[in-house]
Amino acid sequence: MKTTEAIGGCDCTIYTTDGAQILLLQPVDDHDQSLLDSEVELIRSHTDAPFNMVAFGIKDWMSELTPWPAPPTFGKQPFGDGAEMTLGYVKNVLIHTLQERWGAMKVVLGGYSLAGLFALWAGYNSDICDGIAAASPSVWYSQWADYIDGKEMHSNAVYLSLGDREFRTKNPVMAHVDDAIRKQHELVSAQGIETVLEWNPGGHFVDSEKRMARAFGWVCEALNDGMFYKENPDDQIYWIDNPESKGEHLFSFDKKTIFNLFADYPYKLTKEQK
Repeated sequence: MKTTEAIGGCDCTIYTTDGAQILLLQPVDDHDQSLLDSEVELIRSHTDAPFNMVAFGIKDWMSELTPWPAPPTFGKQPFGDGAEMTLGYVKNVLIHTLQERWGAMKVVLGGYSLAGLFALWAGYNSDICDGIAAASPSVWYSQWADYIDGKEMHSNAVYLSLGDREFRTKNPVMAHVDDAIRKQHELVSAQGIETVLEWNPGGHFVDSEKRMARAFGWVCEALNDGMFYKENPDDQIYWIDNPESKGEHLFSFDKKTIFNLFADYPYKLTKEQK
């Protein structure tokens, strides 16, 4: 189901699914907003994990997503330092509001371009994100390569991608983006974090919704696989290892529909499941 509402003064587009255990968060501009319906359908084609998704609007793309000021890379507008304020909104307003509504869920923060950079920065500066989905992130950003040296990534799964022609630019700052994304991947991998670097055909302004769908889908699968286990190989049910759901005994037959042992058994099970 799709709804729209303002949360903490920010316009949000919300997609919900029954039994969702994963919450996807994405900062978006008007262009991203126009592609969200398609993106959500594509995510569902990449993962069986039920999820809720909340896209929250960014008014100043050049300021609200970047962690420190930097000179203009294209055009005349310099970059700002609003990432900390945006992260504060995500942590203290958005996630807090959604967890009161839906309960504890695994959180994936993702984004495209500067929003992908913001997602990575948030992963270094907080422990709120179980996964990071960074598609064509702006890792060419001034001082970023030095910043991530020795920094600890706090997320359990990190997806990275880049277009295979993104480095073919006359802009000297952005021309090294391929080396920068390789370094990003190497540093995250060296921490023992589950990660992948995928190369997409084309430049930066191509198929952003498809690239984001692959990013979110991969992280959902990585987190979903880690949640389910069988006590015995021949068992028909999967138990769910979710430390955020303390005191609950959750299980599933297909890793899609999740049951609560005390609340749902036996009333919500089919004859075959019983």
